[in-house]
Amino acid sequence: MDAGTKFSVKLTDGKTLEYRIVGIDHDDLADGSGKAGLTFEVTNDVMGEQRMNATMTNAGGWEKSESSAAASTAVTSGRFCPASFSPRRSPSQR
Repeated sequence: MDAGTKFSVKLTDGKTLEYRIVGIDHDDLADGSGKAGLTFEVTNDVMGEQRMNATMTNAGGWEKSESSAAASTAVTSGRFCPASFSPRRSPSQR
C-alpha cells in the first residue's frame, strides 16, 4: 500500500465510495500526539456536493465546517459506511 493507492467500497445505501491514500504517517494528529497512520481523500461525488461553510471560505477550519459535520453524521449514522461495517455508538445514541 502506497500513497496514491485507490480503493472502493460499497456502502450501506448501495452507492460506491471511491478514495485514495494521499499520506502515510504524514499528517499531524489534531491532539498533537503523533502522525495519522493514513490520510485519504474521496475521489467521487458519492456524498454529494459539500461546502465548507455559508461564506464559502475556510473560516473556522475543518472542525467548524459544514463538510465535517456532514461527514461525521454520515459515518456515525451508518449512512456512508461499508455494508459490513457497524458503527460504534455511545450510550446516549442507543
